[in-house]
Amino acid sequence: MKLRALTLRYMGWCPGIRSAAKFIPNRDIPLTPKLLVVTVSIFIGFSLSIYALYNYYYVPVPEGPLRIYIGKGTSRQVLYDHEFNESYDYSRLWGEQYEVREKVTFNEKLNNSEFASDTDVEVEDLLFETHDEVYSYMKEHVRTPNVIVGMARFLLNQTLEETYEKIWGEPTRPGKNIFGTRFGDFDVMGRPRGINYKITRIKNAQSGFEDYLNIQEGLFIGKLYGHEWIWVLRIDAEEIFAQQHYPSMENLSYKVQFMRYPRGYTGDVGP
Repeated sequence: MKLRALTLRYMGWCPGIRSAAKFIPNRDIPLTPKLLVVTVSIFIGFSLSIYALYNYYYVPVPEGPLRIYIGKGTSRQVLYDHEFNESYDYSRLWGEQYEVREKVTFNEKLNNSEFASDTDVEVEDLLFETHDEVYSYMKEHVRTPNVIVGMARFLLNQTLEETYEKIWGEPTRPGKNIFGTRFGDFDVMGRPRGINYKITRIKNAQSGFEDYLNIQEGLFIGKLYGHEWIWVLRIDAEEIFAQQHYPSMENLSYKVQFMRYPRGYTGDVGP
């Protein structure tokens, strides 16, 4: 049995295998039961490694409208991104239990122009009078998919406690002031791979960073490429919610902070 010929016969499809095969002996080796077991084990292990690498790095982005996959297995649903609007029940995207999140995945194409154009973080601080202005900004300026914009609207339609109960049908635990989920592209192990979004509903959270907007009652949305930050959007609606208790308050606004990061940034960006 010639190992080099056998390797090229069964593994020749693998990129780089022909170069690597030069280091494999090209002479006849007696095929003993022990050698057969070792050879088969090596082939299986190598094939699984190649498959895992392919699954992690080489998943092509489908052409055409963005497709959103909800759930997994035979119960998985597929919707186009344009189907997500105000009437959609976004509580369905969280799962039936807090500990078990629904899997929402999609493959969005990387756009390098979304990163900061220089080596410094780009910061934009804004004020909006209505929630419609906030979501228009997300769609037209930030160019966020409809499923993310709709989720943001859903999460900010009521207080954190009311949102939590709306999703899972039970009150929040005392002192709980943050919960979130992630959407986007993940590998078979659930690790971020391509474009993915971190969405966090927050109340009374201090970022710990002087330049970051502290979210008293609002939302944190971050867009990443794998573990690499592209941008972060912070929305604080504290004044809007305060008007429910103090109707005479005037000149209220949503405080919004949008930050773009340079390529390669993987540091802490706070809540």
